[in-house]
Amino acid sequence: MALGKILLSTAYLPPISYLKSCISAGNVIIESKEHFIKQTYRNRCNIYGANGLLSLVIPIHHHNLKECPIDEVTMANEEGWKKTHWRSITSAYGQSPFFEFYKEDLVKLFNTGETNLLNFNTECLRLIFKLLKLPLSVDMTDEYAELAGVQDFRNLFHPKITSTEVFPRYYQVFENRHGFKANLSIIDLICNLGPESRNYLTSLET
Repeated sequence: MALGKILLSTAYLPPISYLKSCISAGNVIIESKEHFIKQTYRNRCNIYGANGLLSLVIPIHHHNLKECPIDEVTMANEEGWKKTHWRSITSAYGQSPFFEFYKEDLVKLFNTGETNLLNFNTECLRLIFKLLKLPLSVDMTDEYAELAGVQDFRNLFHPKITSTEVFPRYYQVFENRHGFKANLSIIDLICNLGPESRNYLTSLET
């Protein structure tokens, strides 16, 4: 069932549940004027590494962060996190069925000089839409407010809140070591399921 327009917080390579909401929508709007909230998907994602769940966290500059709208938050690129994250992603998914197929597109995200968190996350989201062949546009808010006729999902997705939704099993590289792990970053689904990822997301629609 289509949700029409939905309002989401920005997220770094967001979880499957986040993309499920996007695929159910006709239009995606990203909140650009909220204040940054720590320990959320705004600057982290969860992938499946050889030792189990692995959180990749984008370091950010903390000066005056509580009063800074998220469209002004900058990433601490001087810490070399892009190289570290790409190395972790390569280690986690290098042996997955479709990593080589998507590698060229994914690595471009980590070779840019982008310093703005919101811009970087939006680049990631647009690439995910492209890889999933989703004809969705991404718009931004120009103020922090409730939007008439828009489903507000800004606080729906959080790493510390376990989704109650059932996520059917799909192949994962390290499942034989640590079992199936649900609702990881969308790149886990894409690298393991490839072109069937869109069908998987569609099957989650209610």
